[in-house]
Amino acid sequence: MKLSIILPNDVNLLRKKEVFILPNLFLPMLAAIQAPIIMMSQNHQDTKDRLRSELDYRVNLKAELEIEEILQRVGKLEEMLVERAGAEYE
Repeated sequence: MKLSIILPNDVNLLRKKEVFILPNLFLPMLAAIQAPIIMMSQNHQDTKDRLRSELDYRVNLKAELEIEEILQRVGKLEEMLVERAGAEYE
């Protein structure tokens, strides 16, 4: 038994190619409308990411300078301790 015998005639219209013309026109039109909006959103996000990376770079640079300064101070303290320890043993 064929499936088309059980189904009404309106459902058999889905087999015809003419029924798919409307979705085939609608989907590219929807994509054409969405594309500029998506591109603007990506461009805006790219600008935010660029600013965030610039700020991260500045923070990292400042932290690096502070760490270098702290290491210099620790080095000076070590030198002072070595001098004092050497003076005590003499």
